[in-house]
Amino acid sequence: MNARTMMALAALSLSACSGDKEHDEGPICSEVAEACHEAAEQSGDPDAEACHDLAHEGDEDACDAQHDDCIALCDDLMATMTTTGS
Repeated sequence: MNARTMMALAALSLSACSGDKEHDEGPICSEVAEACHEAAEQSGDPDAEACHDLAHEGDEDACDAQHDDCIALCDDLMATMTTTGS
């Protein structure tokens, strides 16, 4: 799949995701989804979008393996956007 297709799919998945909606993910995936939803939506960062998508797939083992990296990435993106006013 090419990068343009991946970005389009990520955008569609974000538009279908509501921050107020409960999802069926387990606790680890839910934490990643919560941390990365707004970061991915506001920044358009493909890695944040990948973390968000991973979380909504609901595979707790996969979320656990990527948890620390995803949380750090998304927290850093949000901090950067907050300090730069983006």
